[in-house]
Amino acid sequence: MANLTGDTFKVWCYFAKNQPTYSFELSSKHCMEITGVSRRHYDAAIAEMIEKGFLNDTGTVNSKK
Repeated sequence: MANLTGDTFKVWCYFAKNQPTYSFELSSKHCMEITGVSRRHYDAAIAEMIEKGFLNDTGTVNSKK
């Protein structure tokens, strides 16, 4: 928690609320609605989590947002 900025921690909590066996298609819109994070901060949070190893960039991101 101490390694992430506030908005990044909110987005991480959104991801972490799911059970280990739960699978979902990421909806940035839903995540932003639930967390109250703006598009700019959402994108920065994803980049921060990739940079710090919380997420892996698989290169399969759908261009739809």
